[in-house]
Amino acid sequence: MFEQIVIRRPDPKNTIDTGAFAETLLFYGNVHLLLDGGSLANLVRTIGADNLIRLFANKHATATFMQDNLATYTNTPIAGPPVHTFTAIRIAAHPNGKPYKRKDAVEEAVIRGVGDARMGKIKASQLLRHIKFSEYVSAEVAGSAPPFG
Repeated sequence: MFEQIVIRRPDPKNTIDTGAFAETLLFYGNVHLLLDGGSLANLVRTIGADNLIRLFANKHATATFMQDNLATYTNTPIAGPPVHTFTAIRIAAHPNGKPYKRKDAVEEAVIRGVGDARMGKIKASQLLRHIKFSEYVSAEVAGSAPPFG
């Protein structure tokens, strides 16, 4: 038997199945979640922020928040067939130009899941103690990518 398993949402239209998450916890005892804004908001909404915090605090679950979103980029030239490429995208700034920090994505997701800005910020700060951050594409690689168009 394995000691740990990793769960990530299957595609952008779906999220982590909480029933499968519960069964996986029973079978493996430790689950590592690869989270993004949508999956974190859904988990907070379905199992509650306090339960999620408790799972992390008791070491039954761990989490990595992925800063990038995976996407498919299609370049359609004037002549010739379209070319499809996989890419990763990341929010760089808020609409007012203020830089987007790692904690901002977690905070926004928890606020969506809780449905209350004040309580969402409180629960997000508690969750941030347990969540690691990672990215599919490093900043160095992203900076060297050719421009779209």
